[in-house]
Amino acid sequence: MTAMAWAVLAASVLSVAGTELKQDGKTLFHASARVTFGATYETHAVRATLVCPADAQVTVHVGRPPKNLFLNEERLDAAKWTFDPKTECVELAIPAGTSKLQIRFDDVLSVKPFPIKLPVTLCDADWKPLRPVGEAVGECSRETLAASTAWDGAEGVYELRGMMGGKPVADKTLSVTARGGMPCGQGNAYLLTKGQTMDVKGRAPGAKLPLDSVQLRLVNRLAPVMRVPKDKLDWEGSIVLEGEAFSAEGGGTIRKSTAHGNTHAGGCVFSWALPGHWLSWEFDVPADADFFLTVITASQEPLVLRGAELDGQSLKDAALIRFDGTGGWGRSNADEWQPFRLLDGEGKPLRIRIAKGNHALKLTNMVGQHMNVDCILLTPAK
Repeated sequence: MTAMAWAVLAASVLSVAGTELKQDGKTLFHASARVTFGATYETHAVRATLVCPADAQVTVHVGRPPKNLFLNEERLDAAKWTFDPKTECVELAIPAGTSKLQIRFDDVLSVKPFPIKLPVTLCDADWKPLRPVGEAVGECSRETLAASTAWDGAEGVYELRGMMGGKPVADKTLSVTARGGMPCGQGNAYLLTKGQTMDVKGRAPGAKLPLDSVQLRLVNRLAPVMRVPKDKLDWEGSIVLEGEAFSAEGGGTIRKSTAHGNTHAGGCVFSWALPGHWLSWEFDVPADADFFLTVITASQEPLVLRGAELDGQSLKDAALIRFDGTGGWGRSNADEWQPFRLLDGEGKPLRIRIAKGNHALKLTNMVGQHMNVDCILLTPAK
């Protein structure tokens, strides 16, 4: 029988003694009392809700022999229901009140919700398991699973996947995501920060889970930054790239402003909000040297991600930079413009080796967060 849904209201019953619904002379539903009835037909089950003012004998057309019936999640003894092959109907007694009925054509022996625990494992770049990092805990109910876990590992962009029997799950109805997060780059990759929730959701036909575990692997670590006092910036000794003087852009159109106050050269860029929108600045280096990278930004976002490239290659040890919010957009409050300097894995200013010649620094909006840019400083490392 094709999937369908229909309902009969007590106000529209045709029989004084009860309720009946027919189509082309065939009985689809009959009850010995005036009841409200609604049902959905699915491949493996008919699900119905009945509201009866009194005990009633009910007949439901199902089209084929069922294997089991469940009333209010309790499996009915085979002696308490019958199937008539001529009418293709099931008949059973329904008590007064609201009842949930499931007529099953599969081998399910229980429709009660049950708890689930899915191990979560951190893997290396080749998906080789490294160590367990927790469990996604939840419940399977009405053939739908929902489980979650709070991330307590290092911040970064991680690719997530469900596993079954040691193999990735290809079921498109299954989702493993970061709650409130946006995909980062290709694949099922998300930014995970401390305390962020990972959700596992999907269909579980016949109450059979489509996965037995969850795996994740680090795609990009977040390069940290530190705030630098403005009066400690070496303006004269640095290569200064004005935000509004970018050389190229793609994936969107930035806006330039001279209305934002307290900027270095009287201008900045803003409205940088589209994922994939990038800006590039060209500059010349007079001699081979190590540099510290500092970006003066303003943003009301709690955190901002920008991908970083130098001459078309991901910036070593800083392919993905995590900027903190500054509390505003830098329109009139000078404190909303803050210098952020890149750090290495040990919390020291990151030394970036740049050879003599012309170069291009590219920053890309990764997940759609706003960030205004006043200027960028490349300061010789000492």
